[in-house]
Amino acid sequence: MVNLPGWRHLPSAKTLAVIILLAGIGLIASVISLLYLSQHLIGIKAERDRPPPLGAFG
Repeated sequence: MVNLPGWRHLPSAKTLAVIILLAGIGLIASVISLLYLSQHLIGIKAERDRPPPLGAFG
């Protein structure tokens, strides 16, 4: 018979709360970094595709 872990071996509610909190912080940080990177790439593309100013040579 397989010895299944009982309820005494499960992590406590405090440990689960800390894990969920850290996962939430990581999720928020990743979303913010993705927004920053996409904004940065959009800015670079807009700057590259902008027509040259009037009177510019080259």
